[in-house]
Amino acid sequence: MKILFLIDSLQCGGKERQFVELVCGLKNSGESGINHLAVITMAAASHFDGTLEAAGIRIIRGIRRYQFDPLILFKLRNIFKEFKPDIIHNFSLMTTIYTIFTPKPKKTNIVDGSIRNAFPTKGIKERIFRKISAHLSDLIIANSHAGLDAKHAPLKKSIVLYNGFDLKRIGNLRSAEEMREELGIGPGSIVGMVAGFSKKKDWDTFFKSAKLVRQKRPDVIFLAVGDGPTLQNYKNAFQRTPGIVFTGRRTDVENLIQLFDVGVLCSNREGIPNSVMEYMALGKPVVVTDGGGIRELIVDGQTGYIIPASDPNDLAVRILELLDAPKTALDMGMKGRMRITENFSMEKIIHDLFEIYSQIKVK
Repeated sequence: MKILFLIDSLQCGGKERQFVELVCGLKNSGESGINHLAVITMAAASHFDGTLEAAGIRIIRGIRRYQFDPLILFKLRNIFKEFKPDIIHNFSLMTTIYTIFTPKPKKTNIVDGSIRNAFPTKGIKERIFRKISAHLSDLIIANSHAGLDAKHAPLKKSIVLYNGFDLKRIGNLRSAEEMREELGIGPGSIVGMVAGFSKKKDWDTFFKSAKLVRQKRPDVIFLAVGDGPTLQNYKNAFQRTPGIVFTGRRTDVENLIQLFDVGVLCSNREGIPNSVMEYMALGKPVVVTDGGGIRELIVDGQTGYIIPASDPNDLAVRILELLDAPKTALDMGMKGRMRITENFSMEKIIHDLFEIYSQIKVK
């Protein structure tokens, strides 16, 4: 089985991390049916290139000059002719569209793996592209049922493959004392949120709840982990607020999450959020706003709490409940870790993906 993976870039991001861990996991899985695989990226060298190269995975660059670059079709045609893939697995809608309109071997199967969130289709361009993909792709893979529903994907040719978590990532963490010293954080409870600073993440609710919690528990530190276009605005507004610490971009988020007493995600229409999986894998109770595929990951009241969106009061109440009941918090955290281990481990997801590929190829 020869598989080509296409992704826009290998920048530092949650989708890209999932992609790289999945591809490397397939490479190292020992599955006898996988003879050869390679990755095509449409951007210059970036954060995760070294990880793929260290795993012995070939990276092919089809750099595009702008979004609709017709020269990409010629580049891809030559790559497909040389590689003769059985399966082309795309991780963005744009690469799926390029793949569909590029000549390729007759028996090549096209997989659209671009559904990574549960946002409704936005704008006529996305609606048209989704319809083209639905008609001409051989299979659509989403990381949540909520994503399939939101994008109106045809169920007869769609399947859900959840994000996976590589438990090896938490096997060699730095000490909590060392991390606290690096961040300048003394003793006390820590509530953290790991997310990009963008309009898709509800940092307002996180910071408003921080003020409410600290009115009752001034010892609690709120850790904001991430980078993005809105970061500076929030730093200007809250950096001098006691108890709020910004870390900026970090590539070692597991080292930070181990410090959390409670992991928070305020967002909407997520698929299966990577940060919440990371909290759970590290045994942390979670408080997450409802929407998207959240209920496919979290068991409300058992592995954490699911709360209404944009409600800092409810978020503050749940955080205080967990901080004031450490045994309950520990129990939720352990149940969350067990759920990740049993249902969302990278090993399980890789096995499931190999089975999916095998079924496609048989068809």
